[in-house]
Amino acid sequence: MKAKRIFKNYRRESGFSPAFTLAEVLITITIVGVVAAMTLPTLIKKIDKVRYKNAYQRTRSVLLQSMRSMKAADEITGYKTTEEFMENYKKHAKVVHECPAGNLKGCFPEEFQAGNLEYNIGAIKTAKNLGRDWDVDTNVVGFVLLDGTSVIMAYDTSCNDSKPDYCAAFAFDMNGINSTNRFTANGESDIGTLNASFFELCGLPLKFDKDGNLTNKQEIQQLAMKDPNILACIQDNQDKLDTLASSGTGGGGGGGGGRCLAAGTKIVLADGSSKFIEDVDYNDELLVWNFDEGKYDFAKPIWIKVEEEINQYNLLTFSDGTQLKTINQHRIFNKEAGKFTYPMTDETPIGTTTLMSDGREVQLVSKEVVHENVKFYNLITSNHFNCFANGVCTSNRFNNLYPIKDYKFVKDNRELVSYDKYSNIISKEWYEDLRLAEMPADLVDSDYLENMKRLDKKSLLINI
Repeated sequence: MKAKRIFKNYRRESGFSPAFTLAEVLITITIVGVVAAMTLPTLIKKIDKVRYKNAYQRTRSVLLQSMRSMKAADEITGYKTTEEFMENYKKHAKVVHECPAGNLKGCFPEEFQAGNLEYNIGAIKTAKNLGRDWDVDTNVVGFVLLDGTSVIMAYDTSCNDSKPDYCAAFAFDMNGINSTNRFTANGESDIGTLNASFFELCGLPLKFDKDGNLTNKQEIQQLAMKDPNILACIQDNQDKLDTLASSGTGGGGGGGGGRCLAAGTKIVLADGSSKFIEDVDYNDELLVWNFDEGKYDFAKPIWIKVEEEINQYNLLTFSDGTQLKTINQHRIFNKEAGKFTYPMTDETPIGTTTLMSDGREVQLVSKEVVHENVKFYNLITSNHFNCFANGVCTSNRFNNLYPIKDYKFVKDNRELVSYDKYSNIISKEWYEDLRLAEMPADLVDSDYLENMKRLDKKSLLINI
């Protein structure tokens, strides 16, 4: 008892209390708030990104499956309007509500933003109203699926079994018609797009599985061996066939669709740091090699490809131990050839010299195919095209703009190509950033550019 009295007296006289003071509570709350403010935005962004990807893949699968069902029933071609096409389409899809052109507000948000453009659904009647000229001035229709996804669809009346073109284009909103949508530069949004196409190559049918992967490449090559004319055509279109086989899009690869880099590849930034390719965005300054001046430089991406997945990749190993995982035939710089070449072909033999981000030259010492599922990506930088992936100088066909000697373009007095040639395909910005005025005809074609648009991470509703 005496000890208790002594302790009480001490506590009263010293101000000691076993509970937290108000100041301590406020300090603790402040610290927790600061930590939450720092971590929550990143966490929310990651959750939104996963949610978007899952919803996008689910909706894409539903829409494609409906198209494949129509194709199997031989009901994909021959319609004069989108409305006429819709009459059959809804028999193959779980459509619970329809909206005609000019009155889409019951099937899509009344206002939404895509890139820097804002749209009011009341003003949309044709595909052209969405901000880009389309070959066919066809009406759009709107509908809502059973799961609540709202969709705008346009049908290409020129669709046929032998024409490599889109049969139908979809824009879809995964979070319903009552929520505001904003598409960010990083590609996260509740708005997605899909172009569905069914066609032949050189008179031979292209077959795709439920995930959009070309399944009969070997069959096509075997049939081509029996007909010299078909064989010549396939050889001329080998690049397209390889891309279709690896892109997993079901609607025609190209535009870098099958020439890509595996997830986890480190892209070197202008300041010497690096970023995984899956995290690179349009605001990043990347380290590039300037072949005009023969020096290091920096540039932002003008094209970042959407994520896809495949069941194999190429493992390239270099003399310093660096390894690079490429998809199909993603090009690396070949000093001996004076151009960017496909690493898995004879034009890039063991011993090929390439450039690293720190100025060193290394040699290719091995290349092998690894059968393993992997997600893949790609990018093109403004005016320079290339980037350094795991330190290795990699690029695409556009970097073969001129022959290269001593790491510089050997230029000529070629006639420049005006924008008129590409004005109905791409924007003036792309025309300039891709240097299409200088580009030789064998390096660029309309299919390549169309598929760049289709696979562009920034392409959204305005591209249907």
